[in-house]
Amino acid sequence: DDLPKEIEAFESFSRGTSLEISEDRPATAAVGTLLICILCGVAAGAFGIYIDEKEHDKTPIDLSKKRVVDDPDPLEKLIQTLILTFRRNHLVVGMLVKHRKLTREKRVWIMMVAGLSTQ
Repeated sequence: DDLPKEIEAFESFSRGTSLEISEDRPATAAVGTLLICILCGVAAGAFGIYIDEKEHDKTPIDLSKKRVVDDPDPLEKLIQTLILTFRRNHLVVGMLVKHRKLTREKRVWIMMVAGLSTQ
């Protein structure tokens, strides 16, 4: 086992330096990542506003009364209904579809707040 030799070598090279972990240093390691996340969120929000305004004549998916897709095959009916439900109600999957209440801009801000709260 070379551990005692490695510890001895480390101690000989580090004479006169502090080996404390809790030194007073600013924690700037995550600032770059945080800044990139914020800039991407702002850009995605602006893009969402642009797309929502561009699609102002489309009918929002949450205004349709249809909850179940009509298909003669039961398996296809189930799969298409699940896809419709996810497009209508899911935060990320529904990003490609226009909604009346939860616009793309709001979805981006929700995802950004959720992501930044876990940082």
